[in-house]
Parts: sequence; C-alpha cells; structure tokens
Amino acid sequence: MPRDSLMTVHEVAAYLHCSPSTIRRMAAAGELPYYRLGRLLRFRRTELDAWLTRRHHAQAPGGQRQTPDPAQLSLFDAAAPD
Repeated sequence: MPRDSLMTVHEVAAYLHCSPSTIRRMAAAGELPYYRLGRLLRFRRTELDAWLTRRHHAQAPGGQRQTPDPAQLSLFDAAAPD
C-alpha cells in the first residue's frame, strides 16, 4: 500500500493493533487525524505515523524513553504489614 493512500477503519485497526471500535472512538474524540467521506472514515498513513511520533515524544520528556522505577511496578507495597 502506498504510504499516502487512504486507509479504512479496519486497515488502521490492523496497523495499530486495536479494534475498529477503538479507532472510531478515537476519531470521534478528535484524537486521530481522519477524513469523512459521507458516513465513511478514512485515514492517511503518513498522518497516522506523524501522530504516533508526536504521541511517543509527548509521553517521554525530551523524546527519551524513561525506565520506570521497579518499586512502582509492584501491585503490592513491600512495606505493607501482613
């Protein structure tokens, strides 16, 4: 598929590894860039790639990946009494 061709909801869902309903919900909320053709939603892959890049950099200050503190990953507090 050419990088600038329009993608369907199902193609975007497969590309982003999520459900079509998630794609529709994110588009309706204005989270994903999309085009409306009547009742149909269409997406440009180049715009989705740019959105992914912006989203990745927004989550990590300075564009660097942060490793989480292992203590924050625990479901149980090690200092909690039994």
